[in-house]
Order: sequence, then C-alpha cells, then structure tokens
Amino acid sequence: MGSPVDELCLFCHERDYGKVKWLKCLKCKLGGHSTCTRMTGLKSNASEVNWVCDPCALVINSEVHLREEINVMKSDIIEIKNMLKDIRLPENLQNSVMAALPALTDGVTLAVEEAVSAQSGQVEKDGMNWAEVVSRSRKRKRTQKNKNLLIAKKRLI
Repeated sequence: MGSPVDELCLFCHERDYGKVKWLKCLKCKLGGHSTCTRMTGLKSNASEVNWVCDPCALVINSEVHLREEINVMKSDIIEIKNMLKDIRLPENLQNSVMAALPALTDGVTLAVEEAVSAQSGQVEKDGMNWAEVVSRSRKRKRTQKNKNLLIAKKRLI
C-alpha cells in the first residue's frame, strides 16, 4: 500500500486526506480510516485498542461465542459423569459410558474449532477478494477516465 493519503479506505471507499488516523485490521490487515463506520475497536486491555473490520469482528465474536459453548458442553459432560457415578449401572456398562464421554468432548471441541477456522479462512478469502474488487474498480475508473479524455480530444480536433 502507498501512503495512507493516497489510498482509498477499503471499507468506506473514501480518501483520508491526512485528517484522520489510518488503521489496519488486526486480523485481515486491510487498511481503513479511524472514522470509518466499518472499523470496530476491540479493547485488549485498559489502554490499548485493537482495530478490526466488521467481517473480522463477526468472526472474532463467533469464535468467542463458540468457545463459551464448548466450555458449557464440557461442564455438562462433567456433570453427566458425576450423575452416572451416582446411578448404579453394571460396571462394564458404566466403564464403557465413562470411556465414551472424553471422546465425545474431544469430538465436539474439534468440530467446533474446525468450523471456526473454516469461517476465519472464508473471511480472509473474502477479504482478499474484496481487495481485488477494489483494485479492479480503481482500474476500471482509470480506464473510463482515459476513454473520456480521448473522446474529448477527438471532439476538439
């Protein structure tokens, strides 16, 4: 990327003109203005703010939500284990149920983590496509401007 003054914000498609701070998304590294409505500040601690674009903010929020769901499921499985200890089942049945519970926990955790990483990859892919679309749009505008100049020159001659 050139200097921020030369670049269009990839989110609101307006120029900076040096009036506002130029930010980069923490996750996809695309640039935008601090006044852009598509940039969100995430506080990592009391003094530091990390900026992310809206698509990445959605992924981060869904990751946090899914991690909370995993923790709830793990606590539910622990609760089930404790309930099974109180119920008098034949020992071989109780052992097989107890052996299956950790595999269930690991399977659910793995499935959720794969879904989160797939979603993150899709946003990164979309972000790259988005940057390409902006680049093509700029090229198309330059080409159209050049065509208009040629037409104007022909009319003058």
